[in-house]
Amino acid sequence: MAPVTEIVLHSLKPGTDVESFYKAFAIIKEKSASQVIRASTVHENPEQVGIFIDWDSIEAHKAFEADEESYNAFITLAKPHLTKFPLLFHAELTPFPPVVLNNAEGKGKTPVAHVLFTYFAPDTDAAKTLTDAQNFVSKLTGAGFAGLTGESSLGWSVEKDIDFKGEKTRV
Repeated sequence: MAPVTEIVLHSLKPGTDVESFYKAFAIIKEKSASQVIRASTVHENPEQVGIFIDWDSIEAHKAFEADEESYNAFITLAKPHLTKFPLLFHAELTPFPPVVLNNAEGKGKTPVAHVLFTYFAPDTDAAKTLTDAQNFVSKLTGAGFAGLTGESSLGWSVEKDIDFKGEKTRV
């Protein structure tokens, strides 16, 4: 069982106090075997929130969901802030844990992380595509852009049926 990062993109109701939404995650921290929970609004759209939860495995995440009392308490606190069901998937990232998401205050080197999701057909050659992505990131790092620290984390979604514009994809 490989460690995974659960990636969740939530759309918040207009006017939602983000800090009160974040309080719901105390239940996950307290009642599960999650390793780290990171959350941030999306710079370009502050009503969208990215949540990144590191788990020992997908099974550890499912164990939290199976704890009905804790899981339902989390949903009860989170649901009033959301406009729709979120995009949710698990990714096997390298390196793990993805410290690039820790930001500078979390003792990472990167003050701001840009998260890029690229959607592919489920049968895409994963190894070749990941190698191409690693080469692309290396070129960016070598280009000397101001503020680029070289920290990155790359990988594939475990799920191969993530809906994107009506098509089943892999992220």
